[in-house]
Amino acid sequence: MKFITPVPTHDQVLSAHRQMILSASGWRTVFARDGGEHSSSTDTAPAHQVIAVTAALAYSRYLRRKSPDTRVLITARDTRPTGEILEQLIAAALISEGWEVRSLGQAAVCEVIAWVMSDHTLQGGIYISASHNPLGHNGCKFLGPAGVIPGEESRELITEYTSLITHDDCIQQALGTLDKVPMDHLFQVLSRREAYKQQSLEVYREFTGHTAADSMCICGQDSLYSRIRSGVAEAPLSILIDYNGSARTTSIDESLLHSIDIPTAAMNHVPGVIAHGILPEGDNLNPCIKALEAAYSRDPSFQIGIVYDNDGDRGNIVYIDENTGKACRLEAQKLFALVVLSELAYTANGTQRPAVAVNCATSLLVDEVASRFNAQVFRGEVGEANVVNLAKELREQGYQVRVLGEGSNGGNITHPSTVRDPLNTLLSLIKLLTLRDEGSSKGLFSRWCEAAGIMDAPQKGFTLADIIGTLPAYTTTASSDPRALLEIYSADQEQLKTSYEECFSSSWQRDRQMLKNRFGFVSWREYNTEGTRSLEGVGSQFRSLSSGGLRIVFFDHQDTAKGSIWMRKSGTEPVFRVMADLKGHDPEGEALLLAWHRMIISKAEH
Repeated sequence: MKFITPVPTHDQVLSAHRQMILSASGWRTVFARDGGEHSSSTDTAPAHQVIAVTAALAYSRYLRRKSPDTRVLITARDTRPTGEILEQLIAAALISEGWEVRSLGQAAVCEVIAWVMSDHTLQGGIYISASHNPLGHNGCKFLGPAGVIPGEESRELITEYTSLITHDDCIQQALGTLDKVPMDHLFQVLSRREAYKQQSLEVYREFTGHTAADSMCICGQDSLYSRIRSGVAEAPLSILIDYNGSARTTSIDESLLHSIDIPTAAMNHVPGVIAHGILPEGDNLNPCIKALEAAYSRDPSFQIGIVYDNDGDRGNIVYIDENTGKACRLEAQKLFALVVLSELAYTANGTQRPAVAVNCATSLLVDEVASRFNAQVFRGEVGEANVVNLAKELREQGYQVRVLGEGSNGGNITHPSTVRDPLNTLLSLIKLLTLRDEGSSKGLFSRWCEAAGIMDAPQKGFTLADIIGTLPAYTTTASSDPRALLEIYSADQEQLKTSYEECFSSSWQRDRQMLKNRFGFVSWREYNTEGTRSLEGVGSQFRSLSSGGLRIVFFDHQDTAKGSIWMRKSGTEPVFRVMADLKGHDPEGEALLLAWHRMIISKAEH
């Protein structure tokens, strides 16, 4: 096979390798041959082709050690321009290693993971994507039988890959790997895509029903869907989907929604035709906002719009405020809180020791919502794999973890899924809107109002805006806010954290009266999060890695949490993330608290 031409030098390969971000949530870099971050080029440079083959070889050898009897793997991709050539390279490398490869081509990552989790003959695969990064980026997510491989195993894989890519013969090894695979053999594998895609869609539909109903029984799923149809008949609901050319254009979203009598309208639904920025936040939601307002003016049942990212595991919501007829963005933290509310209400009658697993950048809003259902909230480090592993550990301790996720991203993971899935998010909101009071059986919104002691909320004819209005008020820095990012030049993160603790202590002593008068803060506690652990205490003895999150929670005289500040170096982007979270609707207070936090970090660095 003739992929890697002209043959690059090892220095070129190493230079490309050094630009990569390697983390448990995915490996990524700019793969477009012209080097443009927003490039639409379908070609990749030879050095990056060597990297793709070497990544597949590292994964193959890692998996052989973990599961020596495994023989079948999946390859799939989102709709980025460089995805096709990368999938061909990776599929060829895996074939040369003796694997049976099932290539799906374009598919949402949630769909791929559902297939892997549901089919015992599959032990994993490689999903080609750079998630929400700009179009010219690409990369890999490495899958095991339960989804994206966890942090510790990911570090093992990164070590394997680094050893291979830095070795002097890495280019010859990549060339030799591709030469083992005849072109007709690769094309034969690729020609089976359509059949495998149909199988994947069927499995995903069944898995989604299991997840939404919290039941493996078809009767339980049919019962849920029947109740949704009854609710929609009483209060019609339609949904606008902005696919933005993503991998979800090839999935089950509209067909599933239509099957439960929810009409849809689609925009930007051609795979690979990216109409606006990939990250479904900020101004990238504006096209959906305008289209939803237009749809609502024609048909008032259009209350919700959703915008997807490219691999289809993130979907952010816009909704209609019926008082104005205007569409509003639903903040990520509120979206996650609504899903937690919905799923805890859905399982409220039978769940023992309910718990919610979240990341350390999740607002205290979720703690307050969960407490109304007597559910405990546990925090791990930022990163989907960390939250999934935390939930697994909690289940092993006897907790029932129905819903988990990263409030800072707005996405949720609903058990038994192990990946964010915007279709699950939609179904949680749909249940909240449509499972209403029936005789002696309380609807989900009624259960929430009863648990929260809300007496004046409408119980008939309510909308998503009405439900949002009953959430406890919190003001939280959005992850998309420019103020949430800092440029930090200190390479020694442990030293930075130690210095931050010292500067924080002196700033607290100096400003404690102001903080008490303005916010009611009278005490604080520090938490360091690493992987699935959250340790309370000040000092390096409460952390073993420099890369984890540091969070300080503030309390009032009743020892009630009233706010928090948080910081962490990103593992997938060259930035330092910060956040302030404050009880109440107080944008000025959030700005003040965040500025105070950023000032302390700046002092600590210098």
